[in-house]
Amino acid sequence: MSHVEGLTEADLDEFVDTRLDAPVTRGVRLVSVIDDAVAHFAPAQYVRGLLANWSIGY
Repeated sequence: MSHVEGLTEADLDEFVDTRLDAPVTRGVRLVSVIDDAVAHFAPAQYVRGLLANWSIGY
């Protein structure tokens, strides 16, 4: 987390992947990684609950 806190606006605007048709900046890549992590968190918790024999209310 300390690495992210130290990023400046210029750092976030730097292109990190120019191979794509629309080059990707560090800021866009960071948002993409966070979005992917959030998208996988809920299903992972659901499976955890199934494995732990949790009840979902009915």
